Amino acid sequence: MKIKNLFIAFLFIAKAGVSCAAIEDCDNPAIAKQTALSIDADLDKIRNDQKVLEANLQKQISAEADQLIADGLWKEEDRRSFFSKLIDLPESKAFEDEKKFYLLMFFMHSRFTADSLKNKNYKDACGGSYLMRQQLGPIGKINERQYAFMLQKVRSARTEVKP
Repeated sequence: MKIKNLFIAFLFIAKAGVSCAAIEDCDNPAIAKQTALSIDADLDKIRNDQKVLEANLQKQISAEADQLIADGLWKEEDRRSFFSKLIDLPESKAFEDEKKFYLLMFFMHSRFTADSLKNKNYKDACGGSYLMRQQLGPIGKINERQYAFMLQKVRSARTEVKP
């Protein structure tokens, strides 16, 4: 299992359930092995799908900020200052705090899965990869709310002085 892919999955969390077997399916040796050996490909797909989604969200946020500059309401320095302050808001920190449990569980299960794969214990690796994927859904939903919050803050900047 590639640690790089695990780290990328943590950074680009999205769609849980990519070729994800039910935990009970890990009792079937053929399914367990296929699921365990496909974890890198599954995480690559999740990463690629998330890159597309995040690029679109970034474009929306950037377009709103660009429009504030075009309308003369902001200068480039205002944009930088706004996003710097936005990251430090209690709400922004709360989103990150909310993800901590799921990230901890994700990494705990990823370590178990990697160790199981190393030992060719496909049943345990399958179960671990299933449990890893279970963490991605909640993290993805938190990320969606976080982007919506950021977009709302940029949009409200037309009438507010601070983020």
